[in-house]
Amino acid sequence: MNGYEYYSPPIDLATRLISTIRSAIVRLRPHPEYGQDVINEKIGNYFDSALRKHIGVLLALRNDYADGRLQAVKELIHSDVFSDFLEMAEHLLNDGGYKD
Repeated sequence: MNGYEYYSPPIDLATRLISTIRSAIVRLRPHPEYGQDVINEKIGNYFDSALRKHIGVLLALRNDYADGRLQAVKELIHSDVFSDFLEMAEHLLNDGGYKD
């Protein structure tokens, strides 16, 4: 062997983890298609494989959120318009002589 020992979690633990991860994916995903293949997958007796897939989708979802890839175009436009309004207000207050 290569010095690594393979660990397979007990079935009840794997089932609880898969259920928890599935509900997190469903709750946090930006659209219904995200991770749908894993959500619909029948587990059968392959808990290790299913658990790895679910963890992979959850990590991808976390990374997509962290990197800002899941922000909708509508949200991007809103934030851009809002920042423009703040800049205009700041200009009118500081440079335009309008205080009210």
